[in-house]
Amino acid sequence: MVVFPLSGSLGNRAGGAAFVEMPDLTVTPDPSGPTDPFNPQSIPGNTLPSGGDGYGQSAEWSSYQNLGSLGATYDWPIHRWLPVRPQLVSKDGNRYAYTEFGQANKIHIVDVATASDRVLYAEGRFVATAYDAEGITLVHVGPVVNEPVSQPEPDGVWMLNPLSGNIRQVTTNAKYWGDVSSGYAWRRDGDRLLRLSLRTGSIETWEQWPGLEIRVIGFDNEGNPVVDTRHPNLRDQPLINEWVAAAKNHPTKVLDVYNSPQPTEHGTEGFGIPTALGDEHGVWLDVTWGLYQYSNGATQKRSLLTGQLAGSCS
Repeated sequence: MVVFPLSGSLGNRAGGAAFVEMPDLTVTPDPSGPTDPFNPQSIPGNTLPSGGDGYGQSAEWSSYQNLGSLGATYDWPIHRWLPVRPQLVSKDGNRYAYTEFGQANKIHIVDVATASDRVLYAEGRFVATAYDAEGITLVHVGPVVNEPVSQPEPDGVWMLNPLSGNIRQVTTNAKYWGDVSSGYAWRRDGDRLLRLSLRTGSIETWEQWPGLEIRVIGFDNEGNPVVDTRHPNLRDQPLINEWVAAAKNHPTKVLDVYNSPQPTEHGTEGFGIPTALGDEHGVWLDVTWGLYQYSNGATQKRSLLTGQLAGSCS
C-alpha cells in the first residue's frame, strides 16, 4: 500500500510518501512522491493539471476545502502520482477529474497518459466529489459569500457523463454526499447512515447506531463503507467501534477499543479518527495507535506505523 507516514514514523524519518510492502510491511520512502498528502503542488516535477490549491482564488472557499480536488494519489496502473484525491480517479487509473473554482466552476477531466486536460462542464457552482462507475458525482454548493447571484441555482446531487458532458440530477436533497463508491453515495444523518443510489435517486437508512457519533472513514475492496462509531462523551463512554456496513442493518464489527492515552512514537495519544482502505489483503485502518488489518474475520495490529493511507497494495 501507499501511505504518508507522520514525520519520524518508523523507517520514514523525514515524513513524505512511502510504500509499505507485503507481507512484512517494510516501509520504503518514495523520493518521487509528494511531501504533503493534501498538497498536489508538493509532488516533485508534477506536470499534470491540478486546479491550483483546490480552493480557488477566494478565501471564502476555504470552508469548502473538503469539496475540492485537493490531495495526492498513487496510480498503480500508470505508476505515477496524481494531484487529486483517490475518489476523483477513474477505477482503471486512466483519468481523473478536478474542479476549477471561479464565477462558474469548471469541471475538468484529465487523461493521465497524455496529460490532455479538457473542461467537461462549466455552469453553476458545481464541485466534483468522485469519479465512479456511474460517472462523475457533482454537488452544488451555492455562491461565494457576498457574491450577488442573478437567479437561484439548483441544489442536490448530479451525475456528469465523462464522455458526453451531459448532466442529470440524482436527487434534490441538498446535503453533502461526498463519500461515493460502487454506484452509491453515503452520508450520516445524526446517528443514521444513509445510502443514495446514484442510478435511481432513492435514499434509504442503511444502519443506525442510537446515540452515537458516526462517520464514514473509507471503503472495503467491494465498495462497502467502513464506519467509525463513538459516544459524544468519550471521556465517560470510551468505547470506539469500527464497522464494515456491507449488509443493511447487519454491519460487521471489525475493531473495538477503549480510548485511553497510549504511548506512541509521537508521544502519548488517544485513539484518533482512522482512515480505512480496502484491497485484496482486507481492510486497513491507520490511526494514531498504528496500522491495523482486518482479514478473514479477524483484526490484528500489524505495525506501529502511523499516517494517512494514500493507495492500496499493487
